[in-house]
Amino acid sequence: MLRNLPALARCPMFEGIAPDELPALLLCLKAREKEYQRGETVIEPGSSITELGLVLSGSVQVWQMDYWGHQTLIHRLERMDVFAESFAIARQRIPLGVTAAEPSRVLFLSADTLIRPCGSGCSSHNILNMNWARMLAQKNISLTDNIRHLSKRSIHNKLISYLSDLAARQGSSRVVPPLCRQDLADFLCVDRSAMTRCLYQMQDEGILSIEGRAIRLNSPRDQMENDPASG
Repeated sequence: MLRNLPALARCPMFEGIAPDELPALLLCLKAREKEYQRGETVIEPGSSITELGLVLSGSVQVWQMDYWGHQTLIHRLERMDVFAESFAIARQRIPLGVTAAEPSRVLFLSADTLIRPCGSGCSSHNILNMNWARMLAQKNISLTDNIRHLSKRSIHNKLISYLSDLAARQGSSRVVPPLCRQDLADFLCVDRSAMTRCLYQMQDEGILSIEGRAIRLNSPRDQMENDPASG
């Protein structure tokens, strides 16, 4: 059914499950794979869904549209990320849309069979449930981080919060945001032009340096060394 079972076995959702056990497990989960082109709709807002999605390749964007048609980016999901699980399990209409950000492959899994105890009591299903609980906890942490960024009142403080978190996750003072400028502005709920002006103002103040798509965060010591007044 799937092209690369060993790669799927390395997915956090299937961690600890042998590749030769995956076909039977995927059959139990009523798995189906679908390909999407860039810009193609994966899930329509307002849909009733019974499956969660797992990005096998490419990436998808989760977005929300208000009454007047203004679209706000909620999240960008990369390879092996899971989406729509809460709405599928709760059997609620999803208020969000999901669109392919590039040519992508998505694996859909039945939510009911995922949360229902396995009738045969197979060890692979038990491992899957433990992995699933861990992934939900990690997603909750990620959502808490997003709320922390968005709760900042000024664009400056939103950028400081977001870039600080990105530096911690990438383990470097030189970070490469996974989002383009427009998507980052949508994610932070700010105007793109205002955000760009703020970034260059922060560069003028020595807080950061813009290096193409990358951004280098300057330490207080770096800022003092680059400040002519400090000499």
